Amino acid sequence: ANKKLRDSLAELFTVQQVTQAINSIFEIKELLGHVNDIIIGVMGVNNSTIILYDEKKSRLKVYTTTITNRNELISLYDNINCDMLMSVINTGEPIIENFVDENEYLFTQDREVNSLICVPLINKSKRYGLVLIEHKYQNAFDDDNLRLLNIIGQQVGIALENVELYQKMHELATIDSLTGIYNRLYFQERLSKEIELAQKEHYELSLAIFDIDYFKRFNDTFGHLFGDKVLKHIAELIKNSLRSRDIIARFGGEEFVILLPRTGIKEAYEKVENLREIIARTYIKDELITASVTVSFGLSSYPEYSGNESELLRSADNALYDAKECGRNCVRVPKSN
Repeated sequence: ANKKLRDSLAELFTVQQVTQAINSIFEIKELLGHVNDIIIGVMGVNNSTIILYDEKKSRLKVYTTTITNRNELISLYDNINCDMLMSVINTGEPIIENFVDENEYLFTQDREVNSLICVPLINKSKRYGLVLIEHKYQNAFDDDNLRLLNIIGQQVGIALENVELYQKMHELATIDSLTGIYNRLYFQERLSKEIELAQKEHYELSLAIFDIDYFKRFNDTFGHLFGDKVLKHIAELIKNSLRSRDIIARFGGEEFVILLPRTGIKEAYEKVENLREIIARTYIKDELITASVTVSFGLSSYPEYSGNESELLRSADNALYDAKECGRNCVRVPKSN
């Protein structure tokens, strides 16, 4: 009776810990790492591994594991897509094995594994992956261990679904639906943070505002669908030309903005001029139409031309106006400090 009570309390504690993680962690790497630590602590196993399933490729991939030995990791990675584990993901049926044959369980080859349990991470609509626990001793697991790991697996499946929903909601809140780049609200938030960091750490930061020259003509001549195609093409072209730390957002209509952290005005000018030239050489096509497009850039920087966020935006916008006055398809910086 005391053993059953202890087991029940341990099970309740485990479920509570996993539930707390579900409710407080929305970053998948942190979440699954935390769950793995819980499994090791509560179930007293040698290894715990969480494996995710790529439905498009029909492949399993080790996402997080407590295994640290390099040779053992290689063995696990090389054999993770074996028939035994694929069967668990495809059927949704867990496996418990207390006398492991490494010829049958290929992912245990050259590793000291004699007992294992593997349970699926699935819900009604999606297969997320597997939880695999291993022990070096034979006959280490019983049906109670399997039942507890199944409960953990169900909880982790819920957690992964929550993470997906959170990421989708975050994307809807920060991404422009037409172009797939950031929207103005997100950009304003990032700009405030970047300016604050630049002031604190004393580094330069540049900002470019640009719009598509004579964009109204595309809509009037070729229709709004082709106009949308132009917007999406330009957004994707520039996004793919930027560094990972740079940020591009749709500011409104045909106007876009680029933030270049840790970049002075000279380097920013060379970057933006290169972008302008790339766009000017580009032709946008659909079934019936082929059209060229140009853009005008206004460029400013902190602290050379501005001392805060509003001054940076205003000076870049004034430079954009100057670019239009000068005939468009060019880059302009503020006329004076």
